Amino acid sequence: MAVASSSSSPPSPPLFDNYTYFVLVRAHCLAGELQAAMDLLREMEQQPGMAPTPSMYNFFVHALCKSGKVPEAMEVVKNMKDGACKPDVVTFNTLIAGLCKAGRLDEAQQVLDEMERSGFAANLVTYNTLINGLSSAGRSGEAVLVMQGMTTTPDTQTYNAIIHGFCKSGEIDRAYGFLEEMKQRAGCSPDTFTYSILINGLCKSSNLRKADELLQEMIGRKDCCASVVAFNTLVDGYCKAQDLDRARELLSSMLEHGCAPDVVTYSTIIDGLCRCGDVDKGFALLEKMVSRGCKPDVVTYTVLVTGLCKAGKMVEACRLVKRMLEDGCTPNAVTYSLVFDGLCKIDKLDMANDLLTSIRDKGRITDVVAFEALLLSVKKRLLDRAAFQKWKLETSINF
Repeated sequence: MAVASSSSSPPSPPLFDNYTYFVLVRAHCLAGELQAAMDLLREMEQQPGMAPTPSMYNFFVHALCKSGKVPEAMEVVKNMKDGACKPDVVTFNTLIAGLCKAGRLDEAQQVLDEMERSGFAANLVTYNTLINGLSSAGRSGEAVLVMQGMTTTPDTQTYNAIIHGFCKSGEIDRAYGFLEEMKQRAGCSPDTFTYSILINGLCKSSNLRKADELLQEMIGRKDCCASVVAFNTLVDGYCKAQDLDRARELLSSMLEHGCAPDVVTYSTIIDGLCRCGDVDKGFALLEKMVSRGCKPDVVTYTVLVTGLCKAGKMVEACRLVKRMLEDGCTPNAVTYSLVFDGLCKIDKLDMANDLLTSIRDKGRITDVVAFEALLLSVKKRLLDRAAFQKWKLETSINF
């Protein structure tokens, strides 16, 4: 009996069903195994009665963009348009996002134009992605034009992107104008992020009064939560302006409105107090911070160490470094340099050597190179002092 030829054999059944292919393509994309994902898509195209879905290609396009292979992603979308599996809105949105992230904003705008010419209705995601990309790149004027040409209603995210762009470029008045426009638009109201962006922009332009007014407006809104970021931004602004009274009032206001101050809040005010020479008040705030359950970090301790060193209180500075070690907070190169330089300048070399030993014994060394340099510096000063004492002794004997 003759064996049937391959030409008369029925086609082999697909290795997998549609869902299995989808799962495998998605898994390879998530793992960054792009060639394996592409091979599966091509294999699927060759199977009778099987075809990749737009969702599969969307995962692949996203993975390509995420890996920085934007030109390859563009080629895939082009092939989709010419093939059986046509791109959908998600495909275009994914490509626009990849182009924006890569800084290829002109091409992203071209994709939007092509979408609309092809009869695809751009949605909020499409517009917001492009507007955010343009605004982040300092092209806020173009972002506004895109917003004005939207076929959907702008939302809070749209306005936030525009406001952020103008604040970033220092055009605070224009940013403020969009806040007012936002308030007038039905169904679109400023959120915590909106206020935080503007407060930051106003502080950078030294308009603390207006920033403070916005903060109070944010606190007074029922649809907005008090933001620690917004408070911290304004606290920093007042500290830089040396208005420590208002900075501390804001700290109290945070507590009153259920917005827990964080380590940044406390560290900023402590730094401001130390810069104004009020190290004792800085220490008092440190104790309040600890009592409220907020753990100081290396920045908190370092600003206090700086204040003590500037005031010539080296013994207290050493004690504070030892307290850091006991609290499990590792000093950094700045902390080391401040203390050891201060001790060496006032010839407290024994104290410096003792502190070095304490730090080394506790294993609290993050910057080994800086630490070894300081260690050599202290040892050299000790040797220089010993040599000087030896010279003095020899001189007195000779006389």
